[in-house]
Formats: sequence, C-alpha cells, structure tokens
Amino acid sequence: KRNRDPRFHEGCHLPALEVSKTAAGEWDRTVTWTLEKSVDPANHEGYAGDSFDSVWEVVLTKIVDGPKNYYISGGISIYNPAAIAQDFTVADELDDLTPVTVTCPSTTVAAGGTVDCTYEAFPNDDAATLNTATVSATGNADQVATASVGWSENLTGSDSGDLPDPRFEYDEN
Repeated sequence: KRNRDPRFHEGCHLPALEVSKTAAGEWDRTVTWTLEKSVDPANHEGYAGDSFDSVWEVVLTKIVDGPKNYYISGGISIYNPAAIAQDFTVADELDDLTPVTVTCPSTTVAAGGTVDCTYEAFPNDDAATLNTATVSATGNADQVATASVGWSENLTGSDSGDLPDPRFEYDEN
C-alpha cells in the first residue's frame, strides 16, 4: 500500500555510473644536420709528384626544430551498473586549462552497458600533468575520474651519429 502522507517521499536510487579514463601526451621534434667542408688553400700550383699541404675544415651543425605540435588524447569509459539506461554528460579538463574536446558515440549508456568516449587537446606546451573527467547523470552525484598525463616524444632524425671519412682517418661523433 502506498503512503499518501505529503511529508513522506518515495524515491528510487540508481547505482552511480562508473567512470575511468586514460591520458597520453606527445610532441614532435625534428633533428637535421648540415655538413660543410672547406680546404685552405683551395688549390695548388706545381709539378707532378710535388707535395703540398692543405688544411681541411669540417663543420657539422645540428638543427633542432621543436618540441612542437603538443597533443593530448585518451579515453573515458562510462559503465552503467543500473538496471535501466541512464543519460549523461561529460566535462573534461586539463590542469593547465587547455580546452578539451570530448566525443562520445552516445550520451545514453544502456543498463549494464558501457560507452567509450575519446578526447583530444592541443596545449601550447607540456605543462599539463593531470586530466580530469566529470560525468553527470540525473539523480546521481557527479562521478570524477583522473589520469596523469604521460608525455612522449616523436623524434624525426637523430640526436647523434657517426661521421667517418676513411680518406683522412677522420671520425666525428
């Protein structure tokens, strides 16, 4: 029998959504090299069999472009343990306040189901170290998940190498 007393509140309580997330940051850096060789004097005059001394100079210059093109991406997984579908919204933020774009295939998670969202951000540098997602669903407290941002470098080229010249017994690392 239902209680009709206006002071009595009947309600239903849904299990909260369960949220987890990942975060990965990366940047690009390109290394190129230039090599300039010169000799002094540049030419000699004499007869066949004469011996001449020349001084060779080899200049190796490392050119570094970057770090640049900072990028953070990851996933936000939303699991619904309730027996009914739940609508939700997602807010995501980095601790350096860089805007984050979240993409979810649906804003409704089925009973016993999971919705996997993705996100990306384009910060100016690698200052962001923490990413926080907040998932809201009507009738439940907000659920928060955090992930540390792990940074990695995409290197094009090489920071070091071996430059041998067997004609002159020259080797530069």
